[in-house]
Amino acid sequence: LSERDLPPQKTHRLDSMATAANAGPKNFRVLLAEDNQINAVLATAIIKRAGHHVDVAGNGLEALDAVQAAPYDLVLMDMHMPEMDGLTAARQIRELPGEVGEIPIVALTANAMQSDRETCISAGMDDFLTKPFDPSDLTGLIDQWGHGRKADQKTTTAEAG
Repeated sequence: LSERDLPPQKTHRLDSMATAANAGPKNFRVLLAEDNQINAVLATAIIKRAGHHVDVAGNGLEALDAVQAAPYDLVLMDMHMPEMDGLTAARQIRELPGEVGEIPIVALTANAMQSDRETCISAGMDDFLTKPFDPSDLTGLIDQWGHGRKADQKTTTAEAG
């Protein structure tokens, strides 16, 4: 999983656009939990182009281990993964003590139904992004949630309803 898998010419063009559009925001440390290699490569490239650090976990178990081993500002969690799905991983992260249990978690899923969003929120996730997603939607969510759960309460209406 490296940027070498992407065409250099396209990456360079997008890098220059992303740099101009994202001048000044904090660089976040993002954990991407995604079992599909193509999705992981594409999301990783988008996240890196936005100036953030990204690590990839191939399933929920790896994500759970990763958040306990290193500090992350945000977890992007696929719902459907082998060994441990994203919903179970989110629930287990929420049970962890201290700041680790409060890390923002955004679901990444091909399921676009309102019931899927509600399932993610009830599992402890903070927000929801449907795949395939626009790169600007992904970077917008990172900018929104990278500051932490307490810093941004824009989507808490979904939790209340």
